[in-house]
Amino acid sequence: SHTASEADGGAFRSCPHDSLARSVRLSSKPGSMSLTALSPQALTAGRAISVANRRSVTRGPQLAPHRRGVVSMVAADEAPAHGTTDTSTPEDYVAVGLAHCYERDDETRQLSDRFVIEPVSANSLEAMERGMKTTYEHVAALPLGELLKEDLGVLPEPFRAGFFCEDLEFRARCCARTWKRPHALENLLTLVPLGESRSDFNVDYEKNKRILNFVNVVSDDDNIKQDKSIDVYDRYKDEEGGDKKEDADDIEKLYNA
Repeated sequence: SHTASEADGGAFRSCPHDSLARSVRLSSKPGSMSLTALSPQALTAGRAISVANRRSVTRGPQLAPHRRGVVSMVAADEAPAHGTTDTSTPEDYVAVGLAHCYERDDETRQLSDRFVIEPVSANSLEAMERGMKTTYEHVAALPLGELLKEDLGVLPEPFRAGFFCEDLEFRARCCARTWKRPHALENLLTLVPLGESRSDFNVDYEKNKRILNFVNVVSDDDNIKQDKSIDVYDRYKDEEGGDKKEDADDIEKLYNA
């Protein structure tokens, strides 16, 4: 006989088809069901009922959650775009920095000082607190709503010489979200308390200059130099043969000294 798992016990199990109902008998052992002496007509009816049940489950706007291996499809115009849910509020904490940057003159190629006001994420400020070099000469903390006004009057005096960065609202909301994470709430909000500012970070804007209008143009010579630096097949052996021979002679002299 065949057995099938059954959650509850009882004398008989009701079935939509009479012939199948008469052929299904629950065993006296709780938690099991035995099928005995099923006629071909009953088996056919059972299969038809099973197929009909499956079709009724999958019919409609959503698939039944218990059907494994099936992914429900959502219309493209109904699916929300990733990352568009904004949970920020005007009262959220956000840090903002005054970055010392440069702008290059297209004709003279001279660099001019430029100061950019941009939001600072929690992990960036934590790294600065640990001594990481930065171009932020000043960092202040204020409510998100105040920053989005783009009013220099709400910022400390040193910020008055700067200008707000591009995409300020988008970047500010993203940074404000980093300050709402548990680690930031428990450990980082005191680095720059709300309404205050700091200027004692490891500032370095000379060696690693931030050039706002810098355009990186890659030439064939740059590609060849990189190719030579990682050459493991001695493809440029003929071109550098003379230098390699001189190096080998020097090593030989030192070895035999």
